[in-house]
Formats: sequence, structure tokens, C-alpha cells
Amino acid sequence: MMSRINAYLNNYYYAKNLREREIEAEIIGELTPALKKELYYQSYSVIFSHRLFSSMSDDLLKGISQYVREVTYYEDEMVFLKEFVISPCLYYVRKGELVHFTGGKSSISLRNIYTNDFVGLYEFVTQLSHQSILKTVKYSLTYLLKFTDWHSMMEKFPLDF
Repeated sequence: MMSRINAYLNNYYYAKNLREREIEAEIIGELTPALKKELYYQSYSVIFSHRLFSSMSDDLLKGISQYVREVTYYEDEMVFLKEFVISPCLYYVRKGELVHFTGGKSSISLRNIYTNDFVGLYEFVTQLSHQSILKTVKYSLTYLLKFTDWHSMMEKFPLDF
């Protein structure tokens, strides 16, 4: 019975969240390109606190912020299997908790990832893939930046890196 109640509440929250996102997308769609760029930069600037971004100009960071995606995961949801990732991603946990496991039949918990933590940095920077799993412990809101998007912006600002 408890699992049915939890499933109902999760579905209710999910549906409510979608309606808010649709309104949000509509409002953002009406902004001028300059205002939209500034909004994304202000909204996702917390991800730029990592030293990876410390030497980059505001113009480059504003460009990169256009590619940051907000992704919501629910309890006990698989976030990624790194061996299947086409473009490595940098994840920033805005809210929630995740667990990082080794892959394979005998998975071992590597570490817990909490609010304001980054994960996937090694793969993002080196472009090397490890067999591992990232799974949510509870509802989590993450910011996601794909390497391909970051790299395309870096090519437009060669003096920034």
C-alpha cells in the first residue's frame, strides 16, 4: 500500500512539474535573445564555481550556460551508465542525493554525491569512459553539461582556455 501511495505522489509531482515547465518555457521563449542569455547565465552560474571554469571569460560562460540542462530524477532512478554515454557529461547536483557505483555484477558503492557536488568530471575532462553507475537515493535536481556542447563553445573562444 505504501509503495502505491509513493507512486501516486511521484506521478502527481511529475505532472505538476511538467505544467510549470511548460509555462516557464513559454515565458522564456518570449524573451529577447540577450535577456534569455542573461537569464540562463544567472540561473546556472553556480555550476561555474568549479575551478575548471575559473579562467574563462563571462562571455564564454554565458555561451556555455545556454547548453546547461536541468534534469529531474526521482528516487531510485538510474542516472547514467557511463559505458553507454556518447558524450561525457558533467553533472552538478543542485538538490538531492545520488550514489556512484562501480559497474559489473558485483557493484560496489564508491561514494555518495550530495547537493552542490559535481560528478563525471574525470570523464568530462579526459574523455575516458569507466564502467560505473549513478543512481538516485531520493528526488534530485541536476544541471547537466555535455562535453560536445562545452567543446563547441571553447572553439569559439580559443583565448579563454
